[in-house]
Amino acid sequence: MKNIEDCVVLHVEDDDATAVLFQLAMKEAKLKPLLFRMRDGAEALDFVLKTGQYPAAPQPDLIILDLNLPRMTGLEVLAAIKGNPHLRDIPAYILTTSIDSRDEAKAMALGATGYLTKGDSLEAFTKSVKRACQSLTGG
Repeated sequence: MKNIEDCVVLHVEDDDATAVLFQLAMKEAKLKPLLFRMRDGAEALDFVLKTGQYPAAPQPDLIILDLNLPRMTGLEVLAAIKGNPHLRDIPAYILTTSIDSRDEAKAMALGATGYLTKGDSLEAFTKSVKRACQSLTGG
């Protein structure tokens, strides 16, 4: 397992406040990976495929996707990642406000590593971020 500081995390989130909260949760959890943020699904796919403006992008060790993203949904990005033999082994979590069991079922059927809700407090959000990062730390 890599040292957490050597890990690359791709966080795909269009909401600036949630992205800041994610960074705060990482800090609170004492996790300091190399963090990249994409604001929409198409940009995230360019990043992982090293296309468009990201030909030199590092391969993520962990991908955190919101469900409701512009241009491509989180589920569409997940399907593209899990359908690619070079990317399918990257742990990919959905981190969303949706508590709809159908969304969770779709995500898991597409190969999501986990489905986590953002919760209604910083403590709950931090707990979800820690759970997603366990695949990086071996915890």
